[in-house]
Amino acid sequence: MGAGPLNPQFSMTQFSRTQVSMTNAPTPVNRLRELQGVAAIFDMDGLLLESESLWRVAEREKSAELGLNLTDSHFDRTMGVRMRDVAQMWFEWSPWSQDQPPTPSTDEVAQQVIDRVVELVAGAEALPGVEHALSLVEHLGMRVALCSSSDLSMIHSVVDSLGLSERFEVTHSAADNVYGKPHPEPYLSTASKLGVPPRKCVAFEDTVTGAISAKSAGMSVIAVPDPAEYGSVRFGFCDAVLQSLADLQADHIADLLAPKPLEGS
Repeated sequence: MGAGPLNPQFSMTQFSRTQVSMTNAPTPVNRLRELQGVAAIFDMDGLLLESESLWRVAEREKSAELGLNLTDSHFDRTMGVRMRDVAQMWFEWSPWSQDQPPTPSTDEVAQQVIDRVVELVAGAEALPGVEHALSLVEHLGMRVALCSSSDLSMIHSVVDSLGLSERFEVTHSAADNVYGKPHPEPYLSTASKLGVPPRKCVAFEDTVTGAISAKSAGMSVIAVPDPAEYGSVRFGFCDAVLQSLADLQADHIADLLAPKPLEGS
């Protein structure tokens, strides 16, 4: 026996309910705005601008001047680390005399490298997707901060050069902390300045060192690695990995901070 005709009244009612359900489905913007007090915290070097190569130039110049035989593997190991910590690592790897002037101390070496990078960064341009990402998190009603391993003078030079000085409510330098990245202290300090709990923060990082810092601070982490590092298992602990900030979508953030309610709940 064949199936009887569909009940048109039932079908239209069911369709109407589906329409209402779809209309009332919370958007990423609404999901985040309902939370309130959520923050996006950006790293700087390698994320907002391609400065890693500038650091490499300055570090090579200074290490050669000191007569240190450092290779790319040495420089790779210090990516995302505060310059004063980098200089101390150099000294541990290949000590130079700090007793007789004008031989510099590790702090002086660090400052000389920073000053050189500030010179090199003049006229730098933001990486693709930076404006998109900043505009998106602002549209989502998020607080916006910057947390960098760079010295504060370097941070100001970069954000001024990129025309971004008004985009960050807080700019924090890990140079002001006892411990730098990968320790959580820099990100915890940034969240404290914002007055936002770490669990309500999403950090954007390009290095494993920085991502570990943010993750161990209790934050969600979206990594945007250097193209040569994209797909590396080293970023496997991050909550999301993008090829570019231009790929950032509202759902990436909402799914981390304000997951969709389970159906039927």
